[in-house]
Amino acid sequence: MDKSHFQAILMAGGKGSRMTDLSNGKPKCLLPVGNFPMIYYPLSLLKKIGFTEVIVITQESAKNEVNNLTRKYELGLTLDVVALPHQQEDCGTADALRRVHDKIVAKTIFVLSCDLFSDFHVHQLMDLHRIHGSSVTSLFSKNTIDLKKVVIPGPKVKVKKERDFIGIDMLKAGTSSGQLCLWNSEADIGEEISLKRTVMREHPNLKVFSNLMDAHFYIFEKWVVDFIAQDNSFSALKGEVLPFLVKKQFSKANISKQNDEEEETNTKKVTFELGGFESFIKTDELEEQKQKLSSWNDHSGDLKGAYHNRMLKCFAYVIDGAGTCLRCNTMQSFWELNQQIGTLLPSLSHNQLGIQIHPNANVQAKAQLGLESFVGENTYIAEKTTIKNCIIGANCKINEKVRLTNCVIMNNVTISSLNIISGSIICDDVETSQNCEIKDCIISRGHHFGSDGEKHTNEVIGGNDDRMMEI
Repeated sequence: MDKSHFQAILMAGGKGSRMTDLSNGKPKCLLPVGNFPMIYYPLSLLKKIGFTEVIVITQESAKNEVNNLTRKYELGLTLDVVALPHQQEDCGTADALRRVHDKIVAKTIFVLSCDLFSDFHVHQLMDLHRIHGSSVTSLFSKNTIDLKKVVIPGPKVKVKKERDFIGIDMLKAGTSSGQLCLWNSEADIGEEISLKRTVMREHPNLKVFSNLMDAHFYIFEKWVVDFIAQDNSFSALKGEVLPFLVKKQFSKANISKQNDEEEETNTKKVTFELGGFESFIKTDELEEQKQKLSSWNDHSGDLKGAYHNRMLKCFAYVIDGAGTCLRCNTMQSFWELNQQIGTLLPSLSHNQLGIQIHPNANVQAKAQLGLESFVGENTYIAEKTTIKNCIIGANCKINEKVRLTNCVIMNNVTISSLNIISGSIICDDVETSQNCEIKDCIISRGHHFGSDGEKHTNEVIGGNDDRMMEI
């Protein structure tokens, strides 16, 4: 894509606060889903839609590995990797965007998260953005994973469900897109949702959803990024910037100047406030003239122009039905995606190869390896092993007479002989002892078992036991 028209920014600096038993020892963007790190999937999506360059914001500890991704997986992308300083790794997405503001030169900016797994046809989102001259266009999806029904390894915990209330005025009945008129987190509201009379009057067909997942895929016009860059009060895109802009659509200052006599008589000219969002809005004179001369309108009931002459417009596209759109931002979604990745990988990978057993893996002839399993580079699997529905990372050693079922095993792991392990996640650099039985556990990074014959069920083994995990 032409850099003067489009740029892509991939947010990969998050610490994974909802999956700390995994992300404490490994950057979230590098956690494995199938035989790829999580960040591979949104990069693959950007590759498929035509990007050749991507700005990636990540943690300092992940910078070298992220830099090597495009070569390792033949992505054909030039990555400009920007590492967050250690003292700023807890910064929000708006803060991160502010750090790369000097690199942003395009008119239209794609911003997406490293935990997005989607085969969505992005041109539909872009078409919506351009047709309506939108300033911000967001992607949503109907929730397809019921987190309460997903049983994960480790201690039994109560799932805390987070909801957003999203109000969309669908353009036509039965369509999947429309103007975004309300965006509130359940945590930020009381018992009632209040809407301005202006919003209800301009959008009488507004529909409020409580079951939509924010895909963290946004299209911004450059002026929006410029506005975010100058206002240090914003820290998060989703929690602060986007609800603010959605609300500001209906401010009196967001009405374009009118040249006709009636408007001048009524003195409805706009006076921009220095430093306010209005002063950043860039209008296209040709687009304004086209809209003025067109007979098309997006509403009925009054004689005002299309979009009620508002310059800032926010739109939303809702994926409902076919295709994949999931986020790997909780333990439940991480676990479920690894269970389903064998089926999903052909549509999520840019080259549709999805090699499940790496060519450099050494799988002995008498090892029983299920077709749905993944084996990473330089991993050795001994004779007389039985492995079903498992993800096994790089540089691992699985010794004889081991039975693995429904497990995610990261890198540099040694499983000693006679182990029976099921439904568990084993992090990097773990070494088990012989004759262990492990069921539905999480084994923290670097843990070495002290004695043979250990038995564990529904535990977090090793690591800092006092650490709280946010679900």
